[in-house]
Formats: sequence, C-alpha cells, structure tokens
Amino acid sequence: MNTPGLPSHFFSFPLDNITYPVAIDPFSESNRLTKVVEEYPPKVEMIRYAPKSKFVGVNADGSFNKTYPGTTVIQSSVSLSKVLFRQKQTGKFFKSIGMGKKDIEWNRWYEVCIPSLFQPSSFSMRFIKPFLDRLKGHFVIGIHIRMAGNYSLWGDSTEYLSMDNLIKKMSDIDMELMSHQNAMIFLATDSILVEQQFVEKYSNRVLMANYLPQTLSGKKSNEAGLMRMLIELVILGNSNILFLTSQSTFSRVALAMNGIAQKVVYF
Repeated sequence: MNTPGLPSHFFSFPLDNITYPVAIDPFSESNRLTKVVEEYPPKVEMIRYAPKSKFVGVNADGSFNKTYPGTTVIQSSVSLSKVLFRQKQTGKFFKSIGMGKKDIEWNRWYEVCIPSLFQPSSFSMRFIKPFLDRLKGHFVIGIHIRMAGNYSLWGDSTEYLSMDNLIKKMSDIDMELMSHQNAMIFLATDSILVEQQFVEKYSNRVLMANYLPQTLSGKKSNEAGLMRMLIELVILGNSNILFLTSQSTFSRVALAMNGIAQKVVYF
C-alpha cells in the first residue's frame, strides 16, 4: 500500500514499508515523508490505474495474486473502494473469512479494513502506551471535536461546529461523568480554545496528546503531528463511549477502530 503521508515505521504489517522497501535516509524526516514516492525497488510490478483501463483483480474479474505474484504497486489518484467491491473475487474472499453480504458493501470499507490496517509498531507504542496506562481501570469518554472554520488551527473555510452546538452537548458529557465515578475524558480537537474550555471545566479528568503539535495537514505535516493523530485514534478506539463530529472523516475512522463503545453521540 502506498501511504507516503504515513511514515512506515509507525505501523506493523501491513503498513510496514512493504510496498517501497527502499533505503531512505533515516535521519531526514523530509525524506521519510516525501522521497519514498520517488523511489521504486527492483522487480516491482507497477499498475498506473485509470478508470478506463482494465486490471485483473482491481476492476476486472480474476485473481489479483495469480496475475501479480510479486510485489505490486498500484498508483491511483481516485478511490478504488467502489471498484474493488464490485468484483466477484472480492465478495468470494470476504465470504471465505465468514463475512456476510451486508459486511462487504463498498461503504463498509472503514469498518471492515481500518482496524486491521492501523496496527501500531513497537516504535509507536512507546508514545501510545503511557496514555493506555494512564486510562487503565477508568471508564473512558472519548471525544473528537472538529470545529473547523475560524476555531481551527488549520484555517478551514467551512465551519463544522458552532460553540452553541458544542455547549448543548456538554450536559451529556456531564451526565456520563456523574454516572461513572472513575470516568476520564480523552479529548482530540482541532481547536486550542476547546482544549482550554475542557481543562477549565473538567481539570485533571481531561487527558490530551497536546504535548505534540497539530501539524498533520497539508504542507504543515510532520512526524510529531502524525504521531499525535495516531495516539488520538488509538485511544478513541479504546474508549467506552464516544462523542464524535458527524461531518468528520477522522471521527469515522475513530469509530471504525472502536469495538467496545457502549454508546456513540454526535455533536
């Protein structure tokens, strides 16, 4: 899988630099994040996908593994989920591992694939484990608030949430805290203002990965910001109840990574 925006050393299989096993300067963050897409290992089959082209196992029926038995790179500027899920072989594979028809629709990709894709490496667990240890034994209220607009650090043009929307749901969070005496909040948000409000209101019952920067978007991306994102996804994935932002893809991934939440509430 070509994931140039996600450092391969963050993950164990299958995001473990198996697509591009090329030696990259380990001391250069820029190389690790960008140069990987410019390098190709020897003996690699290259598929440059285009909607009008036909590739067995991608957008034409047949066995992908038999057609491309070695290391294969698929380069595509469009999502392949709908295309892949139309293929008979895709359906046969999911049925072979015990998944029913409702589980193999293309729009279930997040729920089906995300939990197995984002498996933290031992390197990443050095950053994640302190949060898991701190929350051990607590009822965890996982919250992702994607404000966007003027409240966001990323200068989005569209606002996802208003402060009024947020304040209306605070009473629901209060109820959960009262219902579980050992409850703690794990907060992920794109707004420093929201972080400050939660700390002022809930004090030491709030835990955040805010010692790392929110540099995970576009040209501002760096490994510290991406590690913060991974920590947030993993902890949200281990939360007992989730408060999520309905318009946010990040929230959707967090939900897909969570198999234990008793309830999901949307802002």
